[in-house]
Amino acid sequence: MIFHLKVRLALIWFLILGSAFSACEHQQESQSPAAVQESVAAVTSTSKVVPKDSTSLLAEGAVQDSTAQTGPSLASTPLDCVRGTPEPIVRKKVFPNTHFVLLPDSLTGIETIALPNGDKVIIRNHGCEYFTLTFRFETSEYRPNKTDPKSCYQATIKLMEEVLKGIEPPIGLAEGVTAMKRYISSRQAISLEKELSYGSKEEYSMDEAVILEKVEPLSQDKVAIEVRFSLGPL
Repeated sequence: MIFHLKVRLALIWFLILGSAFSACEHQQESQSPAAVQESVAAVTSTSKVVPKDSTSLLAEGAVQDSTAQTGPSLASTPLDCVRGTPEPIVRKKVFPNTHFVLLPDSLTGIETIALPNGDKVIIRNHGCEYFTLTFRFETSEYRPNKTDPKSCYQATIKLMEEVLKGIEPPIGLAEGVTAMKRYISSRQAISLEKELSYGSKEEYSMDEAVILEKVEPLSQDKVAIEVRFSLGPL
């Protein structure tokens, strides 16, 4: 009787131990995929390159762009310019139909005069090392022929004398007109695009010059004349 009881107890303990062993083995099998995933994630994290946000990328791009530039930017150029920012030179009391525009580079100003007779004067105020004023006359009052350089100078002189009464020039425009008069009165051969110096020749002084650059027809009854005055180097 006692022997049978011991056998039953032994069978019960065997069943209990077997069930416990099976449960542990099943738990290990169910956890093994997760463990593998964690291991893979750990290994991947050590070799994975973390993507940078857009702010970091833009910052790096800005640095690369700044190092790639070899010349001064437009924004910094005016600071390096000796002559400063162009300003209007036309007196509106004399020429009320006048408009001034400063270009984005802050180095060039365009001033346009609409004359009562229908002619137009465009003044380009520019330069950096030199202070330069370029006058473009679009006129039907004078029609010089570039094959006759003297007539081109004569027309330019008359046009300049007409506008000088309404201009506050920062450089010697009247003296430049006188230089053109003296040039066409001389015995030398007259030609366009010739630099006529008229400033002081003293040491350490700045020179002034005038050049009749262009005479071209715009239509059958209108021509364009461009003359440039400059002072410098500043």
